[in-house]
Amino acid sequence: MSSITQSLAGARCLITGGSRGIGLAIAQQFSLAGGSCILVSRNEEALLKAKDTLHDNPEHLVMAGDVGSYTFWQEIAKHKVCTFSLEEFFLFIKKMRRKKFIIA
Repeated sequence: MSSITQSLAGARCLITGGSRGIGLAIAQQFSLAGGSCILVSRNEEALLKAKDTLHDNPEHLVMAGDVGSYTFWQEIAKHKVCTFSLEEFFLFIKKMRRKKFIIA
């Protein structure tokens, strides 16, 4: 097992735009390195197809919805897929925007 695989084994990553393009490529590499992915996109059918391209892991999840909607993030929080609260997440986003980071 490589050191990268060891460091990502048991890790979980929430990836917006995870059904195609760069988001899907990140998910594929993350899963190959031992992590589990939560793929987020508006199109559930595309998400299910994308999930099938990931390294086999029963922990992978798909969540279809609009990331621009507060209600969508409330739904994410209900499923306890993340270890941070919804308020902590939005505080993080607010801080990152002040620092002029691009969040994709």
